Amino acid sequence: MDLLHSPTFAAHVKDLLQKYHIPGLTIALVQNDYISTLAFGLASQDPYVPCEIDTLFDIASCSKSLTAAAVALLVDDNENFPEVQWDAPMSKLLPVEFMMNQQSYTDNVTVEDILSHRSGLPPHSAAVSTTDTPSAITHKLRHLPLIAPLRTKYLYNNNLYTVATHLIETKTHQSFLDFLTQRFFQPLDMTSTFLQPSRARASAMGAKVAKGHVWDKEREVIKTFEAYDCPEGQGNGSIVTTAADYAKWVRALLRAGEEGNIITKGVWEGMTTARIALPSAQSAPDTNDETKSGPAEGNSETGDVMEQAYQPRDFGELEGHYALGLEVHPYRDTQIISHDGGITGFGSTHFLLPSHKFGGVILGNASDAVISNMLAHELIDEVLGVPADERPDWVKKYDDMSKEGEVPDDMEEERQIREKLGVSQHRQGKAGGVSRGDEEMEEEKEKGGEIELGSYVGRYRHEGYGITEVEMRDGALFINHADWSEPVTLTFSPVLRRTVRQVVRQSPDDSEVETQQDPNTIQQKSRSGAHADIYPATEETSRQESHVATHQIIRHDLIAYIHDALEGGNEPMRAAFEFEIEVPHPPSVDEVSLNDFRNHKGTASDAAQVMDDILTPDDTRAIDDSNADMTAAFDNAQAVRNTRAVDNDQAPDRFPAVDSTHAVGNTQNIVQDRSSARYESSEQEVEPRLGHETANKLESVTEIVGVVTNEREYEVGIKAARIGLHWEIEMDELIWFERI
Repeated sequence: MDLLHSPTFAAHVKDLLQKYHIPGLTIALVQNDYISTLAFGLASQDPYVPCEIDTLFDIASCSKSLTAAAVALLVDDNENFPEVQWDAPMSKLLPVEFMMNQQSYTDNVTVEDILSHRSGLPPHSAAVSTTDTPSAITHKLRHLPLIAPLRTKYLYNNNLYTVATHLIETKTHQSFLDFLTQRFFQPLDMTSTFLQPSRARASAMGAKVAKGHVWDKEREVIKTFEAYDCPEGQGNGSIVTTAADYAKWVRALLRAGEEGNIITKGVWEGMTTARIALPSAQSAPDTNDETKSGPAEGNSETGDVMEQAYQPRDFGELEGHYALGLEVHPYRDTQIISHDGGITGFGSTHFLLPSHKFGGVILGNASDAVISNMLAHELIDEVLGVPADERPDWVKKYDDMSKEGEVPDDMEEERQIREKLGVSQHRQGKAGGVSRGDEEMEEEKEKGGEIELGSYVGRYRHEGYGITEVEMRDGALFINHADWSEPVTLTFSPVLRRTVRQVVRQSPDDSEVETQQDPNTIQQKSRSGAHADIYPATEETSRQESHVATHQIIRHDLIAYIHDALEGGNEPMRAAFEFEIEVPHPPSVDEVSLNDFRNHKGTASDAAQVMDDILTPDDTRAIDDSNADMTAAFDNAQAVRNTRAVDNDQAPDRFPAVDSTHAVGNTQNIVQDRSSARYESSEQEVEPRLGHETANKLESVTEIVGVVTNEREYEVGIKAARIGLHWEIEMDELIWFERI
C-alpha cells in the first residue's frame, strides 16, 4: 500500500503520537498475503529506546480472537471432542465446576454465550487476583450476581474468557499455552509471540519488550513502567507479540477455508457469526429498563429464561455485533471484522476486510492509544478507494466520540455519589482524603454518626470476591489490594450518612424476624434476604419470643477513594459499613438497680444485692423447679448471699460462707451454660417452666456476674460487621463482604 510508506502518512502518525502522548507505535498490514511493517517513536521513554518493527507489545484483549479460535478448533473436531459444540451448556462440559448464581443460567449458558458477552453476568473485574487459576475463577461464578436475562444484553466479561481456557485445558489435558503453541504459534511461525510479559522478557527477545506508559495530566509528564503479568487474565489478554508476528495470525484468518490453512471454514464461521448487538447498535425495545432490578430467574426446568433470548438478525440491520472474540461491523457495503485491546500502558487493534484480503495490526505503548482506531479507519478508506472528499475526519470523529462518552472527572463522580446519598458537598481537604466543615461534623456527632475507627478494622470476605482487609494508616481507614495485577489502594472518607434499622434474630436458625404493620403477623427473613411465608401470630409464636434477641443494624455510608499504583488518581467509589449490635433486653428487670450496678461495677456482695432486687420469691421458686442444673446454679448464688450475710454478722441462710469470687464464677458458668442450652434446644422446654419474664431476669443475672468476675463486660458490642463496595459499576447494589 503506497499510503503506508508515504512521507505524508509518517508525518501524520508522528503528529498524532505527540498530540495523544503516545511514545511509540508499530503498524503491520496484510494485503494479498504480503505483510509490510512500520515503526514510529519510542519503545521506552525512560530509558530512551527507539521503537522498531520487532518491538513487542502487550496486546490485551486483541488476544481474545486466539481464545475463541482455540475453542472453535474443539467444536470443529467432532472426532475427538463431539460433546463440545457452540450450543452445548457449559455445565454439561464442566459438571460440578461451572455454576452460575441462578440455576436457570447454570442450565442454559452455553459455550458461545461465554464467548459473546451475552451471559447476563457483568464484568466483576475486581473479583479476581493474581493468585486465581482458571479453575478457581470458574468456581467463583456461582457467587457473582447476574444483572440481565440470558442473551438480552451485551455485558463485556473478561473472566468468562479465562473460564473458556479452563474448558480447553480440561478437554485437551494440555496447558492453554501449550495448546496455543502447538496449534497456532508453531504452524504460523509466530516466534515472537508469548503468553505473559515475563515470558517475553525471559526469552531471547527480552530486550525488545516495550515499556508501558501513562500520561499524568496534573504533572504533564509521561510515566514509564514494565509491562506486568496478569496470570488471572489468561485467555482474555496477556499475549505479548510484535505487529509483524500478529499479522501472521490476521493472514491466517483471511485465508480461512483454504486448503492446508489452520483456520477451517467451520472455525471461521463459528468465530464471525453475529451473536449479540453491540451497545451502540442496541435499539428499541430497550432491554435495560427490564433488567435494572436484576436478572429474570426463569424456570430452571422449562428454561423460560430462553424466551427473552436475543435472536440474530440480518447483519446490515444494525451498526455492529459481537461474534466470538471479534466484532463485526458494516461499512460502505463492506464487512469489517475487528477487535481492540487496552490495558494500562498499552492500546491496540487488529482488523480484517475479508472481501479485499486486507487486514492490519496497530500496536501502541500508552493507555489511551485511540490513534490505533483512527489510523485503522484511514487505512480502510484507502484500501476501499473512498474519494478524498467523502472520507470522514476520523481524528475529529474520535475526539467527538471521546467527549460524548467521557467519564466524569473525580470531582463530578463524587458529587454524583453525594447526591445519591442525599448529603451536602464536601470541602476539599488533604490529598487522598476529604475534610468537612466543623458544623457538619458537629451535626453528625449529635446524630451519633461517629464511631471509633478501630471498629471498622478487620478482615472481610465475599465468596466471589475473596478477602479484603481494612487497616488504619495515618489516622484513616485503608485497604491495600497489592495482590492485583495492577495494585490499588482505597482510602475512606468520614461517615457521610448514618441509618439504623431494627431486626430480631431468632435462634437456632439465626433468621431475622421483622414486625410488619399488622401486629398480628410476623415475617421471617433469612440473612440472604429470602423471605418465608407470612404466618399469623399464635401461642407458639409467643413461645418463640424467648428465643429471640433484638439487634440494630447501623449503616454508615461513605466514599472510598481508589488510588491506582500505575495511573495514580483518587477515583471516588460508593462504600458502606454495617454493624450489627445487640439491643439490651426488654425492661423486665429493675433497671435502676441494674444500671447503678453497671455504672460502678461493684463487688460480689453488691452483685448479690442486685440479684435480690431482680429475682422475686416467685422467680426463685420457678427456677428451683426447672431442673437440677438450675438449682445448682442458684445454690451458688445463695452462697453469695451467705457471704453478704457473714459480712454483716448475720447467720447464713442455708450454706456456709464460701469464697465469693469462686461462687459468682460458678454461678456465671452454670447460668451461661443453661442459657445457651435454652437457645439451642427447644426439647428442654425451659420457657414454659420459667416464663418469659423470669428468663429475661436470669439473663440479666448472667450479665451481672460476668461484670463482677471481669470475664465479660456488660456492653455486648458489635455482633457482626460487613463492608459494601461498589466494585461492579454495572450494578447499583454494593458488593458486601462479611467480617471474619
